[in-house]
Amino acid sequence: MDSTINGIVHLAGIGDVTYLNSNFAGTRGEERRLEGFTMRISPPIEGLGLRYKAHLQGTGDTPFVNEGAFVGTRNQFRRLEGFAVELTGPAAARWDIIYRAHLEGIGDTREVQNGEFIGTMNQARRLEGLQARLARRELFSEDLTAEQQALIEQIRASTQQVTADLDRMIRDDLGGRSSEMAAAMADPVGFAATHGVPVGMLVPSEQRQYAAGIRALEQDMRAKIQTSGDSQARSASSAVGCGFCQGALLFLFLLVGAVLSTGVAAAVGALLGLSLAATKIIFDLIAAIAVPSALALPALVCREAGACA
Repeated sequence: MDSTINGIVHLAGIGDVTYLNSNFAGTRGEERRLEGFTMRISPPIEGLGLRYKAHLQGTGDTPFVNEGAFVGTRNQFRRLEGFAVELTGPAAARWDIIYRAHLEGIGDTREVQNGEFIGTMNQARRLEGLQARLARRELFSEDLTAEQQALIEQIRASTQQVTADLDRMIRDDLGGRSSEMAAAMADPVGFAATHGVPVGMLVPSEQRQYAAGIRALEQDMRAKIQTSGDSQARSASSAVGCGFCQGALLFLFLLVGAVLSTGVAAAVGALLGLSLAATKIIFDLIAAIAVPSALALPALVCREAGACA
């Protein structure tokens, strides 16, 4: 279950009203002031908390109060004019708290986040409603276990070896000196396995997709090497190396994504139903069809591998 923001708001003429599931709390079009509120993350997230403050009529800014505490007033006929919310705890760097207000004479404001004040000061303008939600940022390296970090390193190192060997064999083949290329392209999965790529993690249908990707990559590298001058050949080969890195990330989609339960596995299922023309277009396909959380892991891996711009 995804965590949401729950709490109460205290409304003039009504009293305490509960809000759930990050829904809007307050009123619109009733000219009714909001006098106080609480917020809480539900269900709780380990290592994550929040605190908030308000700007009160005649008083100004209150101190920050911790999650679940009431900020504002009751039975004082005092309007709230604005507020700010921020996250606390060791997990705060992995999340954003996003919120907005409904203001007298203005209506719904834009969304702000992470401690930014929303509302007005010195305008005698009442706050009439609020809404807040949590959003998870993309994965950080500390989200991965030692085993998963080791897998990233294995992918990185084996990818470099495969790309370098493909480059060498293509050049030898173009010079009429290669007897290896035909064998490598006849069994791309076996070729990758000899370089330490963990192809054993893939089922046969996925291995066929991977083999097609390597063959497409070889053709792409060959074309770049043929059309670039000797002075540009090395940079051309380097440029497509990242394309292979992206293709190799299919393994992490299948293994690490399922472990982290971030929606990555669902994206893989969609990807495997497509005919991939070349490994280098995998990320384009992901951007088109995958849920946003599925983008987090490949971005992380490319950063860890140091192979993608």
